[in-house]
Amino acid sequence: MSEEKKLKMILSTGKVELINALFEELYTKYKGLVCFIISKYIKSVDDVVDIAQDVFLDFFNNAKNVNKNIKFYLTSSAKNKALDHLKKYNKITLVDVTDLDLLNNQSVSNDYLIKDTLKGLKDNLKTLEHNILLLHIFSELTFKEISSKLNMKESSVKTLYFRTLKKSRKLLERR
Repeated sequence: MSEEKKLKMILSTGKVELINALFEELYTKYKGLVCFIISKYIKSVDDVVDIAQDVFLDFFNNAKNVNKNIKFYLTSSAKNKALDHLKKYNKITLVDVTDLDLLNNQSVSNDYLIKDTLKGLKDNLKTLEHNILLLHIFSELTFKEISSKLNMKESSVKTLYFRTLKKSRKLLERR
């Protein structure tokens, strides 16, 4: 019997002991995977544990509404909660005042400009890397649009973008 059918069946019985046993079984089975997924985005062990707890708490609270594969539900939830955490707590914006012309003169509030960090990144990134970051993050261009604008293959733009993100994280960690 699939986990999803087992979940629905046990929930329908209303027997607290069975429900708790199943939740404990699912938690034990998937906690490592959930923490692993979260740790791909979040480096703080305490934050990983907190976010994992939130993932399972949401799952337990919404178990009756879970209509898809439990593993998929938990992994998707882990990724989304990790990304939400990054959006909420990591407010570093990668833009330099001198590069606003790349953004087609879009206005960017001074609140988002962290000159020292940006100068450090710009000084340590190649021009193409820096431009791809700006075009994707601030101009919100797709990789396809960037590849067209820069006359590059889309796969090359994606590869360079993700390598640049990794490189930028390492540079920021050293600072």
